[in-house]
Amino acid sequence: MKEEGYDIVEVYHIPESEFGVSNFIFAKNKDSQQFYLNVDYFEGGWSRWGYIKVESMLAINYDQLLLDGRPTPATEIVEIEQYEI
Repeated sequence: MKEEGYDIVEVYHIPESEFGVSNFIFAKNKDSQQFYLNVDYFEGGWSRWGYIKVESMLAINYDQLLLDGRPTPATEIVEIEQYEI
């Protein structure tokens, strides 16, 4: 995935939701840059979204890295089988 231009991130926070599974989560890459991931951009849709846990590894794309302290929103999120750092 990395060779295809994706950034590999690890999920570090899944907010609790009173409606069940949250539609967004937070992840960071090896450089500790934070990302905002929304189910609308997840390749697996809602059927796989609920299986994502803290420490899950995902491959993402984004438009432009935000450098103002806010998490960068992902524009594409792909579930990966495994990843070795």
